[in-house]
Amino acid sequence: MNIYRRQRGLTMVSIAALLGVLAFFVLIILTLLPVYMENFNVTSHLERLGKDSSVSSMTPDEIRSTFLKRLGIDNVANVSKEDIIISKNDTGYEVEVDYEVRKNVMGNVDAVVFFNEKVVIDR
Repeated sequence: MNIYRRQRGLTMVSIAALLGVLAFFVLIILTLLPVYMENFNVTSHLERLGKDSSVSSMTPDEIRSTFLKRLGIDNVANVSKEDIIISKNDTGYEVEVDYEVRKNVMGNVDAVVFFNEKVVIDR
């Protein structure tokens, strides 16, 4: 009986289960990391667009075109023309980027991430 009290550790089945759970979370991180990095690019370009003084004199179509060109430089593929909503407010324009990204995790399991970023451009 004394020998069983001193034995500690994981069995082979529990080690395999632990490695399986760890591998699943690593897979999720590796799948979603590029999506969030791309959103960081979208957010930084949107903030720069709001700070750019030359944008305040542009029309909504010119703002959309300029923003898409800037996204194209960073190879942002998940934002399209339809995802950019430009509305007029009291002080100028509000540019909103509302998009979703679907990434296949494994088999028929997808990860869906929604993003909604806004900036106000004052005239």
